[in-house]
Amino acid sequence: MPAIGSPSGYPSRRAFVEFVVLTLEGYTVFKSGRVNSDYEVEGHDAGYEPHHDMINAPDQVQIYELVMGDVNGNVTTVLERAKDPIKDNRLTPIGFSTTHPSYDTTRIAGVPGTDTDFNHNSIGEGSGSDVVHYHVPVTSFTGDLRAFARIYYQPVPPGWNAEMFSQSGTQIDAFRDMLEASDRSPTLVASDSLLVGPVGFEGHARGTRSGLPRTRLPTVGSWSRAIYHST
Repeated sequence: MPAIGSPSGYPSRRAFVEFVVLTLEGYTVFKSGRVNSDYEVEGHDAGYEPHHDMINAPDQVQIYELVMGDVNGNVTTVLERAKDPIKDNRLTPIGFSTTHPSYDTTRIAGVPGTDTDFNHNSIGEGSGSDVVHYHVPVTSFTGDLRAFARIYYQPVPPGWNAEMFSQSGTQIDAFRDMLEASDRSPTLVASDSLLVGPVGFEGHARGTRSGLPRTRLPTVGSWSRAIYHST
């Protein structure tokens, strides 16, 4: 793992969680983190999407990313203007500590103190994981439900190039044409699913688990939670 959060490297890179609950007939009970035709995550707030500990609405989505701020505290995607992180909730390496002497250069930002399970578990700090709680009302459904969680990686989100693409020039126009001609679909990193029966029976649907082996989706009543690890 890198010494900084995941996704690491160039700050345009991000990961997001798609969480969908369906009936066996395919009716959508709840969805979060779907992408639209422009490859932007549905429900993404203007500027940036805040970190979430609990999600209970379709316009909320968990995005792990670095959002840079300039000297005025405004969001910027220009490296030369970046001063401080407005949001950096990228998953930390296992053993990451906020008391480390170099923490000021790799600090977590935008994660509220009320999210007590970010990089924490029952042992303490340094878990390299995060727990996202999904509150899905299911009292009006009596049949089986299927919950799907998928983690996607996106190297260049649509909004990252917005400032540059507001300008025109030989190099900018050529890059825009190449980008639009490329496959901009996010890359699936990991997936998991859970079948919840009419009397609360829980179990993994066959053939649906892939990617990170430590990703889990337990469900209790109307609550679901997803645990994501950086390893």
